[in-house]
Amino acid sequence: MSTSVVGNFADEHSLLPLDQGTLSENCGVSFIVVITKSDLGKEFTDAQFAKINIELRKFCLGLGATLVFTSTKESKNIQLLQKYIVHRSFGTAFTSAAQVIERDSIFVPAGWDGEKKIDIIRESIPDVDSALEPTRDKARPVTKEQLIEAEEDQSFLKKLMETLATAVPSSAPKQRTMQEEPADKDSPLANFFSNLLKVCSAKDSPASAQSTMDSAATQAQLDRLLKSAQSSKAQPSRDSDA
Repeated sequence: MSTSVVGNFADEHSLLPLDQGTLSENCGVSFIVVITKSDLGKEFTDAQFAKINIELRKFCLGLGATLVFTSTKESKNIQLLQKYIVHRSFGTAFTSAAQVIERDSIFVPAGWDGEKKIDIIRESIPDVDSALEPTRDKARPVTKEQLIEAEEDQSFLKKLMETLATAVPSSAPKQRTMQEEPADKDSPLANFFSNLLKVCSAKDSPASAQSTMDSAATQAQLDRLLKSAQSSKAQPSRDSDA
C-alpha cells in the first residue's frame, strides 16, 4: 500500500523499529474501530472527551487498528470510511490525512498514531488518570407493579352478598295475574276455561239444577273442541292423498 500518509510499507525503515505500545497485541488481522453517532460527543466536556479519546487511541495503537468517528446524521466520515475500506481491501489509492482536531470527525489510520502524539492530549488534562464521572442522569429505580392476589372464593361471595343486601332494590316488573281476561273472549279455549271456573264455583252452590246445566254445557264444549281437532287432522291427510 502506497499512500501519502503511511508511506510505502515495503520499506523496512517505515516498519521497524516500532514505538513503545505500538502493535503490542498482534492478531494478524486488520482492525477498524468505528465510533458511530459522533454528533453526540457534544454532550461531553473537553476533559471527558479527551480522556475517552486517549483510551480509544491507546486501544487501537496496541492492536494496530484504525480509529474512525462517524455520524450519519451530519454525514461525517461516511464516504471516507468507505474509501479507506476499499483501500485496505484492494490497495486503491488513498490520500486523506489523519484528523484529530474536530471531535465528531476523528480519523486515525493504522500506522499513523504513537505514544508521543497521544501525550500531547495528556498535557492538556491535569487529572488524566482520574475516573470519568457519569454524564447522564442516574437511572430512576424501576417501580414494581403491584401484585394482585386472587381472593378466596368464600370471602369474595360473602362480600358480594353484603353488597347486594345493602344495594337499593330495583322496582320489579309487574307480573300478570291469572285474573286477567284473555285477549280473545270468543275463542273456544277461552269459553272452555270460563265454563270450567263456573263449574268449580257451582260445586259450593246448593242449586243442583244449575250444576247439571253447567256440566252439560261443559261436556258439549269439550265435544266441539274434539270435533274441531279431528277435522283439522283429517284435512292435511286428504291434501296429501290428493
